[in-house]
Amino acid sequence: MKKLIFILITFILLFLVLALFEGVLRLAGYGRDYPLFIQKGSTLVTNPDFARKYFSDADISIPELIEQKIPLKKGNGVPRIVALGGSTTAGFPYEVNINFPWFLKTRLQREWPGKKVEMINLGISAVNSFTVADMTDEVIALEPDAVLIYMGHNEFYGALGPASTQAIGSNRALIRLTLWLREWRLYQLLQNGLRLFSPAEQGKSKASLMSQMIGRAQLLPGDPLYRTTLDNFSANLSEILSTLKEAGIHVIISPLVSNLRDQYPLGHTPLMEEKENRERYEQARAAWQADSTAAALNRLSPLLKLKPVPAEAAWLAAKIYDRLGQWPQAESYYRLARDNDPMPFRAPSAINRIIDSLAGRFGVPLTDTGERFRRQAREHIPGNDLFLEHLHPNQRGYALIARSFEQRLSFLKDAGATGTDTLSLKSYLAEQPFTLFDMRIGEMKVESLLEGFPFNGRTVFTGTPSTPLVDSLVRRHIYHKLFWDGAHFELGDYYKQNNRYDEALAEYEAVYYNDPTNPSALYRIGDIYLLKKEFDRAAEWYRRALEVTPGKAYLYAKLGRTLMIAEKTDEALKALETVIQLEKQKKTLKDDDRKTLYYLLGVGYARQGKYRRAEAAANMSLSIDRKFYPPFALKQKIKRLKKISGKK
Repeated sequence: MKKLIFILITFILLFLVLALFEGVLRLAGYGRDYPLFIQKGSTLVTNPDFARKYFSDADISIPELIEQKIPLKKGNGVPRIVALGGSTTAGFPYEVNINFPWFLKTRLQREWPGKKVEMINLGISAVNSFTVADMTDEVIALEPDAVLIYMGHNEFYGALGPASTQAIGSNRALIRLTLWLREWRLYQLLQNGLRLFSPAEQGKSKASLMSQMIGRAQLLPGDPLYRTTLDNFSANLSEILSTLKEAGIHVIISPLVSNLRDQYPLGHTPLMEEKENRERYEQARAAWQADSTAAALNRLSPLLKLKPVPAEAAWLAAKIYDRLGQWPQAESYYRLARDNDPMPFRAPSAINRIIDSLAGRFGVPLTDTGERFRRQAREHIPGNDLFLEHLHPNQRGYALIARSFEQRLSFLKDAGATGTDTLSLKSYLAEQPFTLFDMRIGEMKVESLLEGFPFNGRTVFTGTPSTPLVDSLVRRHIYHKLFWDGAHFELGDYYKQNNRYDEALAEYEAVYYNDPTNPSALYRIGDIYLLKKEFDRAAEWYRRALEVTPGKAYLYAKLGRTLMIAEKTDEALKALETVIQLEKQKKTLKDDDRKTLYYLLGVGYARQGKYRRAEAAANMSLSIDRKFYPPFALKQKIKRLKKISGKK
């Protein structure tokens, strides 16, 4: 009994010592917390360090959440929608405005004019269901009206995936315990100490995140670890769905899609290393390349009877049937090639079966994403017409995912469905505020990705025709830290200077729709409407800019000039006189702007018959630039008007 008491006291003392040490570390400010959001006043901002919790390797390129700001308190009548998942949800390889949550938000805004929609995109590259399950409680705290889930491609190679470099075993309980421990400062101290004695891998940080995540290059369906991974995904997804449903939150989940037709298997099947199998495959491939399909199928037939069928053989069989125009057989073999890929970056069919089963069990609506991709794809086999590489959609593919989710959101609307499906895909995309610049960001990243492991140049990609200016700005943005909005402005300014007003407007609107409070976007849009002689619309955008940044003299000057041209003299003078008052407090305008300002004041006063004030304003303009002709002409006009009216 005494021994038991001694052991108990020892454990209590040890716990107290550890708790004391933990408290000291926290008081000293050591380590970090990993909240999903950081509160800044009445606003929540996504935490750029959130994903660090799920990566144990300090040298890896740790991904970040998309920067977003949302109100701390949910607004009345404002639908709040949260999107969860990995890189596809985040919109990789694009940025900001080409992803399915963004497309869905802009579409809903058009469907509900005058109604605000909050779309919170919590997709993070290279994470899997362990991360999503871990963030669920914080998602519930946001009080979303709906949660959208597109998740499952990263179960093997995402953070904590058993085949990844970030693996900590495959036991689900151990992984969950480790995530809990990573919140403790003592654990962080131990982890940082161990890193001091672990030499960094040379050149690792220069590789793509995808290649950095590959720890095990072969993982076949028959492997026990493969089955465990599927079981973990099922358990995690069950937990996510049950937790959200218990909180009374509407959940919508999508099956996964990937590139079937144009993605060669990424891994290498061990069976294909056997000499006889390799020779048969090479002979079949040579026959196929020689357009001798019958001979190719004959040589390939024994390989298609192996268990499991090598992914390479299934892929070649698919290509043969594709050439023969036997597309159902081709699709079947393309799917088999994906499912048996020894490097399962593309989620196998088993993942979709789990999603389908659990959606049914929890009564969660399942989107028709897969069917939409089949209908839109050439011969109903998704390939490079909808994907950029192995699994990330192009803009057309992201639009299809957005539309599939939208059709399940009718419960948020006052009446019925949206009617989105009456739009062609081309028309749907035409409504989205992105430009060639945004497309080329993603495409240029893909071009770089495909050069490295595990693609090694085997995946063919053809980008969108572009221009030297656009591609130059894209490179400056990706490699030299040119801001995304700054690049759009630079491109828009170029178009404006070359009288390509609609193209300039598209660049400015891309920034505006991403951040409606960006004053530079607001006044630039106003500038375009002014050049197009749409004065009322120009004035509206200048007023919006002033609402965001009140007290800016240059904005009042733009507004006053526009209103004067539109012959709204009283409103124009009020704006221009405000400029004069602001300039008395602090001079911000250049002389060219000031001389024009006084000239316009003179024009306004002359229209009102206030000739002395008009002359004084004209003289002020001339005092700035004696060679400026308009005030000379104004003074001559005033003389004539005074003579006609008899006023002095």
